[in-house]
Parts: sequence; C-alpha cells; structure tokens
Amino acid sequence: MCLWRSALYHPDVSEDDGGSKPEESDGRVEPARDIPKTRKHGTVEPTDGEPPSRASAFELTHPDVFPDDTTFTARIRSIDRMIGAGERLLLLAMLATIVGIGAAQALATKLFDHSFPWSFDFIRGGTFAIAMIAGAYASQQASQISMDLVTRKVSPRTRLAMRVVLGLVTLIAMYLLAKTGLRMVELTAKEGGDHTIPAHWLALLIPIGGLLIAVHTILRSVIDIDYFRRRKLPPEQIKAH
Repeated sequence: MCLWRSALYHPDVSEDDGGSKPEESDGRVEPARDIPKTRKHGTVEPTDGEPPSRASAFELTHPDVFPDDTTFTARIRSIDRMIGAGERLLLLAMLATIVGIGAAQALATKLFDHSFPWSFDFIRGGTFAIAMIAGAYASQQASQISMDLVTRKVSPRTRLAMRVVLGLVTLIAMYLLAKTGLRMVELTAKEGGDHTIPAHWLALLIPIGGLLIAVHTILRSVIDIDYFRRRKLPPEQIKAH
C-alpha cells in the first residue's frame, strides 16, 4: 500500500531502481566526443604543399603570351598594341587638356568676370576628337558592342569565320565614313567664320578616325585568317568556348 501511494504521488520513482530518481534532461542531445568541431567558413586547413596557382582575371582577359602565335602573327599583334598604346596616350592628353581649359574658363568667368573666346572651339574640337580616337581604341581592344545571341549558338571555328566576315563589313563601313568625312572637309573649307580651330579641321577627324579603325580591323582580321588557315583558335575564342 505504501509503495502504491509512493508511485502515485511520485511517478518518477520505480520499484526496479530501488526508489532512485533518474537524471533530468532539458531535451538537448549531447554531442559525441569523437566528432570534431565544425570548421568555420572560409578557413583552410594547413597543408604540406602550396595550393596550385591560378591565373587572374586580367591575365585571362589580356594575356601577354599567345602560345599559338607564329612569328608573323606575333609581329602583327605587336604593331596593333603599339598603335593602341599611342591612341591611349593621346586620349589621356586630350582629356586632360579639355578638363583644364574648361576649369580655367569656369574660374575666369566666376572670379574675374572674364571669358576666353577660344575655349569653346578647343572644347568642341577636343570632344569630337576624343569620340573618334576612342572609337579607334575600342576597335583595338575589341570592345565594341556585339550581338552574342547568334555567336553563342555556333561552334568556335564558325565564330572565327564570322569575325573575318564582320571585319570585311567594318572595312566597307569605314570606307564610306572616310569618304563622307572627306566630302565634309571640302564643304566646311568653303565656309567662313572666325574660329580658333577651323571647321574643316574638325571634319578631318572623321576620315582619320575611320582610317585608324580600319587599320585595327585589318590587323586583327589578318591574325584571325592565319589562325583559321592553321585550324587553330585565337585565345579569345578558346576562353569564350
């Protein structure tokens, strides 16, 4: 009777354990002693050897070495880079000149109520020159806007052939641009007006820019044709694939 009352009022007490009460638990599962702690994200266990080196994004985009280049294509590529380097320096110089003239004009107007009449012609001519030279430099860097919807559906060798065809179309467009620019030079040379930079000088920048774009297009097309003839893919095509 006493045992029945004890079990009724104290359910945790059983006859088997001699009245001892089991240890209370809060529901947590104790981790096993043989399981190591979780490693923090981003940590790397020390190793005996160094991890393998990996090329940077700059090296992948602008490789310095082209293993499949022949002596001829390497020379063509070097000429293309030299012209591009000259265009880059010219762009920086023109941009610095325009910014300097614009700042001087603004300060002279605000502080001394004086204006330089020639500043407008320099800024206008420099801006137009930057636009034309920048187009040529973009051609050297192959940074023009292109449609990838079609080229991604074809093989790398077909893309290479399409680049050659696109180069021929570009040359035709640059021929028409240069022809139109020369016509504008003739027309603006007959116009009058007192300008620090004559209008026909600005018009002359059109055929000059078209000529530079055509030169870069020819050099890159020659490289593509040589790779196509040798059944190889230029590095740009290999990375894209």
